[in-house]
Amino acid sequence: MANKVTGEGFIEKILAMGTALVPVIGYESAAAIANEPYQTGQTVRALARSQGVLPEAKIKELLDPWRMTGAIGSRRKTREGRLS
Repeated sequence: MANKVTGEGFIEKILAMGTALVPVIGYESAAAIANEPYQTGQTVRALARSQGVLPEAKIKELLDPWRMTGAIGSRRKTREGRLS
């Protein structure tokens, strides 16, 4: 079984998370934030917060991995009632 906390930690640090910021803060700023987790170990979300580039609500919206992947609504219930 996958470790949810570890998986979420990896997602928060990947370069793709930073690309979600591009349309709002521009390529240069987003690229700087996206590359920093490799050097500092912080997440893209934490860096965006600490740098004050956007309000918290906008950060939460843009960096929502479910929304980014289109996974919301794509999960179906199995016959047993579990989500697949």
